[in-house]
Amino acid sequence: MDNLIFSINVVAPVFIIILLGILLKRIQIIDDTFVSKASSLVYKTALPVLVFNNIRRTDFALLFNGRVILIFYAGIFCALLLSGFFSFFFIKSPKRRGAFIQGSFWGNSVIVGLALVLNIFGDSGVAAASIIIAFIIPVFNILAVLVLTVNSKQGRTGSVTLILYKLSRNPLIIAVVAALPFSIFKISLPVFLSVSLSYLARMALPLALIGIGGSLSFSSLRANSALSIAASCIKIVVTPLVVVLLAVKFGIHGQLLGILFVLSATPTAISSFIMARAMDGDSQIAANIIVITTLGSVLTIGAGIYILKSQGLLGI
Repeated sequence: MDNLIFSINVVAPVFIIILLGILLKRIQIIDDTFVSKASSLVYKTALPVLVFNNIRRTDFALLFNGRVILIFYAGIFCALLLSGFFSFFFIKSPKRRGAFIQGSFWGNSVIVGLALVLNIFGDSGVAAASIIIAFIIPVFNILAVLVLTVNSKQGRTGSVTLILYKLSRNPLIIAVVAALPFSIFKISLPVFLSVSLSYLARMALPLALIGIGGSLSFSSLRANSALSIAASCIKIVVTPLVVVLLAVKFGIHGQLLGILFVLSATPTAISSFIMARAMDGDSQIAANIIVITTLGSVLTIGAGIYILKSQGLLGI
């Protein structure tokens, strides 16, 4: 019973705030303009500060674990191959195929992942997760562009070059790089600046989760539901299962195992819908996958945390 209560206490706060975003949008306290502006504020300011603040106060040499990052990469590519194999036989439309595949592997590790990690492991967990996220953001973006390009009738020359340019300006990656000297050389900030950054960092996750709720749309959920459910199963069931099994096989346990599970089990990122629409993919399928994985991950993440804690694998 204690493990069940622990799992509920970890998962419920995150998804309650997402539900709050849905409710606020429904009763028109917030609108699309607010969601857009708030998401921009979080992405460009608050989240980078959160990542910077947690990494600078920890020892990077202790946080970095190449084996953990490779295991996460294996989970991503497993989802990519499985969704690609499925779509080759069952999806004829290239537009649908591209949206299906990218929705199967592109997780919302930054917002939902960090919020859950914070609930389980606190600031030390967020710092460790931020290092992993810095290595998986480029992979998510590059693979999404390649998948959508390959499945686009026009094809888009220069798309990969453009995304590499954008990645070099990604606020989260910049935050990790900026924090490394502070972490490695144990540089401290003045108290007034440290407190100010803490204020910004605390704003990041609640505002981001409300933004996710405000972005969800249930209006077209019935269309292409079978494909969307299949992609969602790959994202929130198969991928975390593969990652956890690989991690256990290679001796990863405790905090790192918990972080790997949470980051790999997160729902599909809102960015996948934006990119599908921008690159002539099937944005309806992309939107459906986001909604289904967001709702479904309440159960899958909760169940996963319960099982790992019951087996004594989380170290808490």
